[in-house]
Amino acid sequence: MTKLYNLRTMMLALLFGAMAIACTDDPDTPPAQDPNDEVVVFEDELLEGFIKSDLNIGSNDDITVGRLANLTELNVANTQVSSIAGLEKATNLEVLNLNFTNVTDMSPIQDLTGLKELNLWNLDLEGEGAAILDFVQNLNELEFLDLRETPTSDISRLAGKSNLKHLNLREANVSDLSPLSGMTQFEYLNFNRCGNITDISPLDGMVNLYYLSLRNAEVGDEQFKQFSQYTKLVESNIRNTGITDITPLVAIFEAGAFTQELSDLYGNKISLDLQNNNITNPCLIAQWVDQFPQGELEGWDGAACGDAVEASFFEDAGLEGRVREILGLGDDDEITEELLLTVEELDLRGTTTSNVAGVEKMPNLTFVRLDGTEVSDLTPFSEHTKITYFNINTVTGITDISPLGNNADLGTLIARNIQFGNEGMETIAKFKKLWRLNMRNTGVTDLSVLADLMEEGALQNDMAPEGTAILDIREIEADFCVIAAFRDEIGDLSGGDFSSCD
Repeated sequence: MTKLYNLRTMMLALLFGAMAIACTDDPDTPPAQDPNDEVVVFEDELLEGFIKSDLNIGSNDDITVGRLANLTELNVANTQVSSIAGLEKATNLEVLNLNFTNVTDMSPIQDLTGLKELNLWNLDLEGEGAAILDFVQNLNELEFLDLRETPTSDISRLAGKSNLKHLNLREANVSDLSPLSGMTQFEYLNFNRCGNITDISPLDGMVNLYYLSLRNAEVGDEQFKQFSQYTKLVESNIRNTGITDITPLVAIFEAGAFTQELSDLYGNKISLDLQNNNITNPCLIAQWVDQFPQGELEGWDGAACGDAVEASFFEDAGLEGRVREILGLGDDDEITEELLLTVEELDLRGTTTSNVAGVEKMPNLTFVRLDGTEVSDLTPFSEHTKITYFNINTVTGITDISPLGNNADLGTLIARNIQFGNEGMETIAKFKKLWRLNMRNTGVTDLSVLADLMEEGALQNDMAPEGTAILDIREIEADFCVIAAFRDEIGDLSGGDFSSCD
């Protein structure tokens, strides 16, 4: 009986095993999908295209989770990318550059905890107050954050981020620095024209700073005493901060600040801006002024110290430094008027230039780029007549473009976000050879000047060197019908509502 029972048990076991195998091999049961084969969907075709290019993925092939895991750096700066939806799957992304794009929603990256560098210059980030930076709450590996010219006003979400070393808030709207208290790991802080800063005590103890810009902050002499601890400084802008006594600088000079050794260590130029302060004791630092390259110590008057201050064509150190690069001159070489006559192209991107006084000594300029600078006055260009390319993209301090009016051969003018309004159109009317114009968000309401120019052939494909005229008229309120008749002759036209014109 026992043997018979065991035999039945074995038979039943074999039967159920066979049924299990049969179910497993059922052709109607789909195999489990490898998570790495999941296709990542991007809202923005431009973004998808850039990622495919970076990862060497064919234009007709899918970006899968597995492929996207190979993306560690992504740079789409200065493009029309408007959405980063899909990047939430880029789990190994460490560096992301979105400068000057149209992205507003940063939530897709809020859980990319491996991010170390974020460049968000000039983004119109969505949200209010502290919520604007909600997306950084989980990004605890972040070391580098650039929020220049963003609507950031509350940085409380940055409190306690112990890996953050580089923070740029130039021309943001932050006034309260208290969330940064105790974050002594910082090496770079830029608060240039940032909100209404009146208290810099939260920066106490940040002895690792090699760069500190406090331009326009209400520092004053009492708070300036705090500077004596910043002994690793290589570059500092304390222009217009209400200081009169520079005694704290003596301590940091004596400790080795603003030296070539530190400059080499941090890869940063030696520079100090003391302008717009009523300094009463400039001679205290006279013995160290030779440490600065020519033009990199601004606002220091050594006339009373017995040393003649060398004359320069330029008031701005950033401009002079770039001119020296163009001419191949060292810091001690003389810039002559004869040499300046040879300069035809001036690209000031990447400099801290805010004053272009001296460009009048370069009358043969044909190509000028000021985008990314802090220039506000174009008057020094008033006598120029040979410029054919001029770029002031988002140099928002500029409102008057009339000094460019003598450049009758101007073909390209990029003036996005420059509020020159209808008055500025009187200057644009002089550019009969214009073939490329970006006047997005310029406050213009009357396009009749463009109609007149187009009637004479400007901003038409035939005028363009490669046969494609370019016109950007987005973000302006105007009657676009006045130029409707010329639409077909503008190869690259952005913006404009012509729906009521036909």
